[in-house]
Amino acid sequence: MINNNKAKEAKDLESLSSNVRTLMWNHNMTQGDLGRVIGVPQATVNRVLNLKSMPKVSTIKNIAEFYSVTLDSLLERNGVMLDPTIRNSRLMNKLKTEMGMIPTQDSIPFYRKFYNMLTNKANDNANS
Repeated sequence: MINNNKAKEAKDLESLSSNVRTLMWNHNMTQGDLGRVIGVPQATVNRVLNLKSMPKVSTIKNIAEFYSVTLDSLLERNGVMLDPTIRNSRLMNKLKTEMGMIPTQDSIPFYRKFYNMLTNKANDNANS
């Protein structure tokens, strides 16, 4: 019985990790971003994503609440799907607010490259 419970927990952790990664990708979030939003250290998010430990139930509930998904969908294999439009719309909003640009869906790859180039250059200048 104990082996069955460990196998189930390992499967749940694998599904949780995969689904949280997908949600983070969809929302263009880092481990630190998610940790701050749900009130846990970045290391906790890292342990979940790297299949090191199952988080507390309250942490799983906070993740589900933040992303507006069900607990079941977080623990089901393929319970959350990639949504490239969410990621693209977030990039478009950044471009509009931070740079005054109005990109179209067709110009996303160009603007993503441009935005990354500018933010990397700004980070390089700040570190100099």
